Amino acid sequence: MQLSPKWQTEQLVNAQNQLTEFNTLAIGPISFAYNQQQAGLVRKKINQAVPSLAVLPIENNLAQQLDQLHVTGQASIYLDPTLGNADKLSDQHQSFRQYIEKGGTWTYPILLFAVAAVLIALFKAVQLIRLPRIDLNLAQQCNELIKSKQQNKLAQLIKQLPNVQAQLVETVISIDVSQKRDDHLVDILKLQKHQNEKYLGVITTCAAVAPLLGLLGTVSGMIHTFMMMNIFGSGDAAVVSGGISQALITTELGLIVAIPALILSALLNRFVKSYDNQLERLAIALSQTEKPAFEAEELPC
Repeated sequence: MQLSPKWQTEQLVNAQNQLTEFNTLAIGPISFAYNQQQAGLVRKKINQAVPSLAVLPIENNLAQQLDQLHVTGQASIYLDPTLGNADKLSDQHQSFRQYIEKGGTWTYPILLFAVAAVLIALFKAVQLIRLPRIDLNLAQQCNELIKSKQQNKLAQLIKQLPNVQAQLVETVISIDVSQKRDDHLVDILKLQKHQNEKYLGVITTCAAVAPLLGLLGTVSGMIHTFMMMNIFGSGDAAVVSGGISQALITTELGLIVAIPALILSALLNRFVKSYDNQLERLAIALSQTEKPAFEAEELPC
């Protein structure tokens, strides 16, 4: 492209938000700017008194090209056919930290609930996976050993059983069939159920509170946006839409936390319910077992 450029000197706000002198060149609707430190496009915004410099990823090459064009009058430079829209789109990309900071104060408690939900879910998942397998044939084995009066093998079996199942068998062989025995079995089941369900409610609470905090953050952001509109007016639609988009970040973040937390809570509760049902079936089967003729203290436990 052959040009007879007309250069000007202008004051622009650089990337460090400092007012600096730049050499500028207007080519149609696009204006370039460069000095010894930086190069880029001139960006003019509504309600902005001084234009700013939009630094491009090709800053080093652009600076050399503009300098060559300024000195010799000939150079090949990059043109943006989107008239700056591509540069605006590139500015929309932001890191996770920038995303959180943009959301405001209410993003931090939402993140706190997210961390709590993840940690508790991992802890409960490990705890539940390590639960011993329930042998539903245990009642039949105990009945056979009791009928054949093999107290040594019965004692050996009890030693090999996990804690809860061993407690159930010991209750059966030490107490006659009665309401008292059933009450003991129910107490054991309730204790195990409480241990299995412990802290699961926290995950559900996090899933419920996170979107509410997000909504609170959105309401706070909208109030702030309308206050700014009341003070500075609503002539700039970009300012209004930008304020609303920032206010909606907390709602988005709250839903991002709530949905996985609800799924994790449902999966863990389903596992616990299935395990408790199996343990209850075992307790019911054992409750039909008669107390052995030999005394419980005779068992070499």
